[in-house]
Amino acid sequence: MSGAEEGALPFADEPALDALAAEAAAAPQAQQTNQPPQPSAEENRQAAMMTVAIGLGLVGKLVEKTKGVKVVFGQETLAEGADAVAPLLAKHNGKMPPWVMQYKEELGAAVFAGKIAFQVWMAIKEAESGAAAPAAA
Repeated sequence: MSGAEEGALPFADEPALDALAAEAAAAPQAQQTNQPPQPSAEENRQAAMMTVAIGLGLVGKLVEKTKGVKVVFGQETLAEGADAVAPLLAKHNGKMPPWVMQYKEELGAAVFAGKIAFQVWMAIKEAESGAAAPAAA
């Protein structure tokens, strides 16, 4: 091993090897800078509050339309919902999880089918209640 330390690789002093090591050390940092910035905790909480408010509003309208009962959710429920949703949003950087995106079209079709089924059910209920009223009179 001409001039190399005992136990060292014969090419350990090569400048190209040093350059490769430096490139490898810098690679993870480069990947981190290419990612979009994480939302702040406050931005995440606001997004969670908005998501929960929309969901609770839809649930309230659904119950009112189907059962004729007005449901009002308070600020405490909204805050609890935001506390439950915020970690999920943070985990996925405010985006849908990859597995959801993989089935986005299927989920969209299922939501549409559910909407149609609900509209048909509502129409049947209205027809039944309208047909039952004259018979009772």
